Amino acid sequence: MPGKFGHIATLGVVIAVAFYVFTASSPLAQPWLTVMVALLVVYAVLSTIGIGVLERFADRIDTRSNLLVSSYFGLLTALVLVMMNITGISMVLLYPLFSQAILTVRRRTWVGYMLVSVLLAIGLMLARQIPPFEIASSLMSFASGVVFVAGFTIVTQREAAQRTKIEQLAAELRSANAVLAHYATQVEQLATMQERNRLAREIHDTLGHYLTALSVQLEAARALLSKQPAAVEPIITKAQTLARDGLSEVRRSVAALRATPIENKPLPDALRELVTEAQASGLDVAYRVEGNASAVSAAIEMTLYRAVQEGLTNIRKHANATCAEVWLLYQPDQVLVRVQDNGSQPSKANDAGFGLIGLRERAQLLRGHVKTSWQNGFMLEVSVPR
Repeated sequence: MPGKFGHIATLGVVIAVAFYVFTASSPLAQPWLTVMVALLVVYAVLSTIGIGVLERFADRIDTRSNLLVSSYFGLLTALVLVMMNITGISMVLLYPLFSQAILTVRRRTWVGYMLVSVLLAIGLMLARQIPPFEIASSLMSFASGVVFVAGFTIVTQREAAQRTKIEQLAAELRSANAVLAHYATQVEQLATMQERNRLAREIHDTLGHYLTALSVQLEAARALLSKQPAAVEPIITKAQTLARDGLSEVRRSVAALRATPIENKPLPDALRELVTEAQASGLDVAYRVEGNASAVSAAIEMTLYRAVQEGLTNIRKHANATCAEVWLLYQPDQVLVRVQDNGSQPSKANDAGFGLIGLRERAQLLRGHVKTSWQNGFMLEVSVPR
């Protein structure tokens, strides 16, 4: 029995045998008693310290392991038979060896070793002319002990194997978690890069659009300045409007690069602030939240927040609407937002603007969907699975 428990059990058997020797009804003569004590000490050392050294040595030199194991069990079995011949004690000293054999060698080997050891012990008892009845009685008692020792050892062996397997699986799980954490970091970095690229494209395209239109208006104003001065003022007014709108778009895009506007804030409250801002600009906006407002990931919240922000911005800029509705719905399998206005006519900017392109990119990263439709006003709906 390798391990502290096995060593303690082995020493317990040795102590029991020593107690039997010293308290026997027919005490041994002094020389034989000294020999018996010496043999017990050798047995105790080999069956405890020796088995540990053997296991470590056999693991390093596999080609000699069979010879080492055979020599070990052969020597200790011989010691047991010699002590049996001296004192006539029972075969209990074979119990630790049988347990070690079960843990050390293959099944066919330890079964054969146990049978050979028992046959040798029987042969020794017959040679000492022990009555058959006593031999049979000793074998029955010994067999019950062997069954207990073998069963206990096999159970212990399987439990140790299961523990080792669990530890290996735990190590593999920790390694897999580390790999997943690394991949998650890479995915997060990739998503950040994609978002930055999208914002860069949006800033570039927005500036290009407004600066081109502004340039056209200024050229027109320059051409009409000397011929039709009265027609220049509306053109300059239009150019100023384009400049203000372009500056607002740039500020909105740059703000998106900063800290998230919903940080440390529930999504319904963040959307309510957007609705309040839209109401302050003169738009009549109704707001409602339905479903269980349970927590969702930060990426989902940001996508839905940007959807409402884009929807309200488009309403103020393009829809010619007097009222709108913002609806946040929590469902078991998804979360969606819907922005509906009563605009008088659809606008191309509503359906194909850069803002909606960015929303679709965000939603696709989360396996979500963006829907737009026109029926008594423009409707924008973004749904993202939980």
